[in-house]
Amino acid sequence: MELRSAVAPSRRWIPCRATIRAWLLYPSQGAAKPVSFGPYEAELAMDRAPAAQQIRLVALSHGNGGTPWSHRGLATHLAREGFAVLMIEHPGNNRHDNSLGSPTGRPKAILLSHRPRHVVLAVNAALADSLVGAHLASDGYAMIGESIGAYTALAVAGGRAHCLPDDVDEAVLSRPMEELAQVAVPVKTERDPRLRSAVLFVPAIGFFGADGALAEVSVPLLVRTAERDALVPASQVAHTLRSLPDPSRVFSLDVPGAGHCSLHTPYPPARSPGPARAGSSRLRSRGVPGGPQGQCHGLPALDARDSPDYEIVVCWAGPGGASRSGSRRSSGKLATHPAVPPHRP
Repeated sequence: MELRSAVAPSRRWIPCRATIRAWLLYPSQGAAKPVSFGPYEAELAMDRAPAAQQIRLVALSHGNGGTPWSHRGLATHLAREGFAVLMIEHPGNNRHDNSLGSPTGRPKAILLSHRPRHVVLAVNAALADSLVGAHLASDGYAMIGESIGAYTALAVAGGRAHCLPDDVDEAVLSRPMEELAQVAVPVKTERDPRLRSAVLFVPAIGFFGADGALAEVSVPLLVRTAERDALVPASQVAHTLRSLPDPSRVFSLDVPGAGHCSLHTPYPPARSPGPARAGSSRLRSRGVPGGPQGQCHGLPALDARDSPDYEIVVCWAGPGGASRSGSRRSSGKLATHPAVPPHRP
């Protein structure tokens, strides 16, 4: 049976606005204390001067309906080791607002196009920030992505994804790939040549199944899959990554006994997902005693205007959503997808 999409490619766009929030963690000599970000807590100083120059930047992209703070252990560990970690909350696909995602993990097509651009805009703003920007290395950055965040990293690295239009019912997803390919459409994204390497946790790899989808991905990849992951089997990840131009640049490990969420920092009691997921969240990132304190900085507000069809406001907010004063404004384009209307926050 042939599958068809009823979405008209010529559909008109309607202007809208969305908000991105992000936090920048970096090494400083300030005294750290417990700081809460909703139900999450980390030992940090706030808005202190960086303790080094040429700090390597790492952008972190969370999973579907998630939060960057689910990786707070890893982020604070990296800050103590001398990195700056850019923790991005993707609009429409986070724990506060998952209107572009879904409980089943299938995102709307427009989200796949915008997620990589969120990263590029965030990196641009971090490098231009008046407090921290001059201390960051400007010759490239790395990424850490979990699940759809790993999709995001591969797209930033040059991967060419395909997806089904939103009007194709989820019931047909079990059909043979040959049938699904009849209605799959390309996701409009752009490679960022500044990306130097990427870490992929339980990557949502299915978007890169088409021939040549990873032909332009040349950065080294550190990949972690999970033995008990029913959403992203390790065999599927390994099979897809073999299509890279140089598979020898992939360093992969299947974590024994782990599930899809096992690479999270353990949940605080207020966010415990119950025994099924909490029991798998056993892998911890451990800080190194004696290193610089982790430092958190809320970056200022940034306007990022697309074509007349889409507009997004990027707000770099500190704890409690309070932006630092002296906001600067810049602009950048967001890729759009012809198959679906834009997000209405």
